[in-house]
Amino acid sequence: MVHQEKTINLKDVHRYLSLAKSLKGPRTFYDMHVHPFEIVFTKGAYQKVEQHPGLYSTGSKPFVSPQLKEVIIQDQADKASTSGMLQRPAIFRMKFSALYAHSGPEVFKQQMDLSAIDRVLLLPVAQAEGNIESQMRDMKEFFSGIDGFLIGWSVSNEIKNKDILKEILTAIKNYNICSIKQNLTQCEIDISKAEGKTRLESILDACSRLNLPLILHTGRSPLAGSAELSQFGEIETLETFDWGAYKNPIVFAHSAAYGYSADKIQNYIIPRLKNLFSTFENIFIDISGVDIFGMQYLLAEVPTERILFGSDALYEPQWQRVVKLLYALDNSALKLEESFLKIISYNPEKYIFR
Repeated sequence: MVHQEKTINLKDVHRYLSLAKSLKGPRTFYDMHVHPFEIVFTKGAYQKVEQHPGLYSTGSKPFVSPQLKEVIIQDQADKASTSGMLQRPAIFRMKFSALYAHSGPEVFKQQMDLSAIDRVLLLPVAQAEGNIESQMRDMKEFFSGIDGFLIGWSVSNEIKNKDILKEILTAIKNYNICSIKQNLTQCEIDISKAEGKTRLESILDACSRLNLPLILHTGRSPLAGSAELSQFGEIETLETFDWGAYKNPIVFAHSAAYGYSADKIQNYIIPRLKNLFSTFENIFIDISGVDIFGMQYLLAEVPTERILFGSDALYEPQWQRVVKLLYALDNSALKLEESFLKIISYNPEKYIFR
């Protein structure tokens, strides 16, 4: 199927965001996939902007409030394009650094005001080397005690399997974390092999004991150094693991569809997801990083009860992901209000923001 590029014009962008606010009523809207820092290349060195409370910056460039604009609909990943990233890393380093030139509650509150979002889950991501203490310290300094911001954690490779539970308990004490985020490719965890399988089992054992949701990057990974590494988060690998041995919610971020065309999502990803859903009651997906056509296929085939709202902000503007979800629902056979409220309110409240 060939999808023609089109746009959601600015008038309709305003209409969809107004619709979101009108549907809200007394409900709480959630975004369970937000990154406070740039995690693809490196986190910037932030300094507090004294004259602007709640704002932290990596340089002297002034902060500009997010602006609504028309949304291009096309059959590619909606997230900031990563095509050719490995061939042109300097360009993407500059692009992503610009997206994260500023952070802090003021940056995200402005996104949330546009999106009608009340509460967000801030997710750090451990890399193959080093730890995430710098990310955690800054998250605590920037966001701790401020209403609307919850903090996640990520298991660094330097933590031994036997120490994972102890380290999570320490993170709960120090940072009041409420979830774990893991990228199997970036941490080079191959769950199709014994060592990687044991590693993920150790993480999940701890999550299950503490009833913490585990959020996994799934789909392709544009930064993977090889085709083998990229497979670590792809659905063929995920199918090999026994997710049912654990009681905690497990979220496949990006619907296991990151980097796939809409047609591939329809014909290859969705049948496998449906099989996993029928086998394991604790698996869910979020809709971040999936193009609108792919999202429409997912909405048509996946039970709405298994879908959570995640934006991947600031890699994609949060308001834009809200608009794309409403547009996809508006052009589906689903009941728009009922489905939207499940995805952005009821489901994340039940499984993530507990």
